[in-house]
Amino acid sequence: MIQRSNKTTRRRPDAGTRRKQTAKAGRPAGSGRYHVGMVAQARIACAEMGATNDQLAKFFGVSRKSVQEWLREHQAFREAVQAGRDAFNSAELEATTLQRATGYDYTERTEELRGRGKNAKLITVKTVRRHVPADTSAAIFWLCNRSPARWKQSSKVELGGADGKPLQIVMFQGDRKTGNPKPETRNPAGGTK
Repeated sequence: MIQRSNKTTRRRPDAGTRRKQTAKAGRPAGSGRYHVGMVAQARIACAEMGATNDQLAKFFGVSRKSVQEWLREHQAFREAVQAGRDAFNSAELEATTLQRATGYDYTERTEELRGRGKNAKLITVKTVRRHVPADTSAAIFWLCNRSPARWKQSSKVELGGADGKPLQIVMFQGDRKTGNPKPETRNPAGGTK
């Protein structure tokens, strides 16, 4: 039994009968396309405000997908964005680590809702100035990383033989059945004596 489909298919008109297509409205030609000048702009945007891909897209007037494509295809752009983000992250972390290492003050405000329904108002009950004391661990971390020559905590251990001679390692090999060891002396430079 042969079944016929109720679907109708549309044919494309021949090239000769096709209508002329006009240019799409929107962004003027040339804008929003990648150019070398964007490298410095992207680095600054990322370093100063920690710009995300969405924010870069808005800044350049393109889609997020375009920015992701530029990151994949243009090494200079990718490196500039990464360097800017690293600078932003480092600066922010340095500032918060230093703040934690030295201690800081902040204002704590307690608010309450007084009244009911439409007459309810948010009232500040009290404002208290609080102090977070310096954190010794953060201070040590800060000093060790900022001035390692002065603050790095390290110890140096040297092993040597008697009278400054090279260290000699003595190993015993023996028969498992009898337990008799066979002494063998090894020199760290190689070879046996």
